[in-house]
Amino acid sequence: MYKFIFYLCFGITVLACDTTNNNNLDNMTDDININDITDIDNSCNTARSNQKLNTVISPPCNLSGKKIKHTVESGTGIFATSGEFTLSTSSEHSIYDISGDSLNIFDSSGTYTYTTNGNETTITLTDSIFSHLECVYNYTSADFTGFWSFLRPDGSPAKLSSNLPASGFLEFDFTTGLVDKGEIYGEQPFSGVPWTIQNIVITPDENGDFHGSFEWHWGLIRHVNIDWQITDHGNGTATILTLDKDGDGVPGIPLEFEDKNQPFLGFNISLDGLLTLTSGTYRCTATSDPESIQSGTFNEI
Repeated sequence: MYKFIFYLCFGITVLACDTTNNNNLDNMTDDININDITDIDNSCNTARSNQKLNTVISPPCNLSGKKIKHTVESGTGIFATSGEFTLSTSSEHSIYDISGDSLNIFDSSGTYTYTTNGNETTITLTDSIFSHLECVYNYTSADFTGFWSFLRPDGSPAKLSSNLPASGFLEFDFTTGLVDKGEIYGEQPFSGVPWTIQNIVITPDENGDFHGSFEWHWGLIRHVNIDWQITDHGNGTATILTLDKDGDGVPGIPLEFEDKNQPFLGFNISLDGLLTLTSGTYRCTATSDPESIQSGTFNEI
């Protein structure tokens, strides 16, 4: 993270910690003020309301046991202008370890506080090399793992298309927390033809649920509408469940085409699974020097 470390590395010994197991951080006390260490509250409120935030999924309620890889895109003042580093946090206490790339960024450690505000998270670091840093994180991407079904108008599945595995990702506008793109693909072809879901858009509706639309690419491109119940678990994950909003007894919204001779007219696509926040952008500022700013991207590993 720090350009300053490069100039100091020949004059001091920078603490480097074994991060192969995040629990090892709990034994790390050198260069850390014991009074700054607090226990992690792992009792995340599982009833967090993503509907109130008008967001598909909210950030995790704590940083317990995280490993977050950072790629530096720019830096001013005391910060490195390029390089990579990994922030690892204890699973029990508010302590962390930074492992640098040994070229632009070297190792450090310390204590932290963590807060969330809507779709934004802030980590305030008390570091073994610098006194205080404030880093703001915005998640912009989540992985999807789940299942899809292609259902006839009577609710019975089309041939070999019931609860088949699907995976992919969704991307967010971090200012709103809403999905504005992404791609999901079937892990096995439908009727011998591979398919993907693209141009995914998800917005809240007036009932506290979410409406989705996307393009189903299977030979031809078919436009699909869908309604989901999305349950935010408060730990950076959320489950999505296809709803039967039109009351016909079949999850999903029937496909409609101007050409009534199109195959699959009236069929429904059901897509259910788990979203897990994975990556985004960050911006760090040195409290002692507000002109020193570093920004880049991050992803959980």
